[in-house]
Amino acid sequence: MPIMVFLKLKKIQVQHSGASDSVLHFLNDKKTQNITTRYELIVKTRLIRKVRLFEIVFDEKGQHLSTAEIQFKNIDNLEY
Repeated sequence: MPIMVFLKLKKIQVQHSGASDSVLHFLNDKKTQNITTRYELIVKTRLIRKVRLFEIVFDEKGQHLSTAEIQFKNIDNLEY
């Protein structure tokens, strides 16, 4: 993969997953029980004069899990 030049951090999101009862218990009491926590970063990069957005996911220990380029759909309507 070519070297990307980091331009801007657009978003940081914490994701908690697991059984719905466990997630609700975790959100109310902040005690971890069978909960998977992941961190998602949306970063704006520049690579050879082209600006792109990437989603980068890490686990709770900071280990890189995945990187995916965000693809935008072309639309026929004007959006304000």
